[in-house]
Amino acid sequence: MKPAELIRTYADAWRAATHHPFLQGVYDGTLKPALFTTWFVQDYLFVRDEFVAVAHLLTRAPRSAYKVLTEMLVSTEAEISWFEEHVKEQHLSLDTSLLPATESYREFFRDLEQLPYPVVITMFWAVERAYLDAWSNAAYGDFRYRDFVEHWANEDFGRFVQELEQLAEQAQIGSGEYDPLTASLFQQVARLEHDFWEMAYSSLDIATGAETSGELRGEEEKPQTLPQQDAP
Repeated sequence: MKPAELIRTYADAWRAATHHPFLQGVYDGTLKPALFTTWFVQDYLFVRDEFVAVAHLLTRAPRSAYKVLTEMLVSTEAEISWFEEHVKEQHLSLDTSLLPATESYREFFRDLEQLPYPVVITMFWAVERAYLDAWSNAAYGDFRYRDFVEHWANEDFGRFVQELEQLAEQAQIGSGEYDPLTASLFQQVARLEHDFWEMAYSSLDIATGAETSGELRGEEEKPQTLPQQDAP
């Protein structure tokens, strides 16, 4: 059973996870910068949780998965450092609580620690595939977000997602339908992804431009810096 069958089976849920007004706003440049900042800081917290989850999975993965999962651990650590550089440049505060969507993802990762490897590796593929598909849908858009989109939607990341898919496929026994647990968790990943995009809107006071994670600073548009707030 190929993991991509899950996407086809639950196409509506997958579309909701990878096509969202947040991504459309990134593409056409209409997304409020403070919305992006709220999401950005929470995504940093998510990546830290993911690092811990990958490290835990590596301790019980089969030998055939060592190379890919070790590379995933190293690249996730590099991603954390990349986030921290941008947070420092923009003087954003990381002294913030996890918003509900981020907390839900943390709980999801913790729940995976108790589940069989074939189920867990399939969920890691689903998480990374959702990220790739979502940002690919925002590619070649507004210049203010383009550097970020290209960081998350590129050929190297695409190849890595394919490697995860191969691990997930190899881990599944037989060629029938996915077991109910795997199918249910896949749908949960889709909901978590949708809620993560939605989170920025629910946590931000659009009228004042204030947001829970800090304020954007600076006046010039620069490559690889967070988009600047519109002047009042």
